[in-house]
Amino acid sequence: MALSEGLAPLQNWVKTLVDRVLAEELGAADLEFAWDQDKDADPAQTATIAADYVKAGIKSINEVRAELGLPPVAGGEQPKIQTAQGLVPLTQSAAPSAASAKAAKADTLRRYNDNHYGPGPQGGQFAPADEGNGSGMQVAQEEDPKEEEGDPSDPAGPVRAALYHAARSKLNAIDPENPELSPIVANPGWTPSNDDVGNMQGALDRAIENHAEAAASYAYDKHVDTQKEFPEVGSQVQLQLLAQDVMQNTHAEPIARGRVMFYQSKTNTLVIVNPDHPEEDNIFRPTRRGAYVDDLRRGE
Repeated sequence: MALSEGLAPLQNWVKTLVDRVLAEELGAADLEFAWDQDKDADPAQTATIAADYVKAGIKSINEVRAELGLPPVAGGEQPKIQTAQGLVPLTQSAAPSAASAKAAKADTLRRYNDNHYGPGPQGGQFAPADEGNGSGMQVAQEEDPKEEEGDPSDPAGPVRAALYHAARSKLNAIDPENPELSPIVANPGWTPSNDDVGNMQGALDRAIENHAEAAASYAYDKHVDTQKEFPEVGSQVQLQLLAQDVMQNTHAEPIARGRVMFYQSKTNTLVIVNPDHPEEDNIFRPTRRGAYVDDLRRGE
């Protein structure tokens, strides 16, 4: 177990590097690198990962059920992504028809009025109702750099969208002021590019590294040196790598006082992040395991 846990941060780093090379250098964002190793036998961890895959649209319900040895269900073949309105079919959210995408694009530019003056010194200005040229002259406006027309024929588009929104959601939980979280124009035709995915994942990796470093600095003396909770950890850097592994491979859960927790059940490791006060970030192993985590989820 100690060997496995010690290699996990390195394995995760290699996976992140190879996935980025596949997406950015080789243009194969539909492929991912995976280590050939035994699956996590912990039922709670397996269920959490399966639910995250379904919510991100990476796998359909029936794909997850097949991996768990369960029979398929009606309507479970279509991958879906979690939105404010619930689970929405991935093709609907990420790859609309070319006509609908073009219409949505046009709607954002339709800023004109029949009472605009025509060309000349007053061109582009509003005129009284009895003046103007009745041409419906269009007013130029600056577009948001993230507003672009999606390509419904792009087979990797849904995969990029799922990776982009999953990374964006976790980044928003731990670093809500990050510049990479600039608003996205509500255009159903927009699909993230390889650069969009890489930039979002890069911002998330840096945020995780910063919070992991803060948590290790805060917790090392108490939880490693004094209370001996991490016998496999021999330095603050190793504790930071463990915190990064937990944050990268578990989902973010909001808890009381604006904090966010990441819990890895197989190692009973808990990372708590405070986006407003990173100096209070912490990593430790609760003595009551799941009971303590359940208390945090209930706000106790």
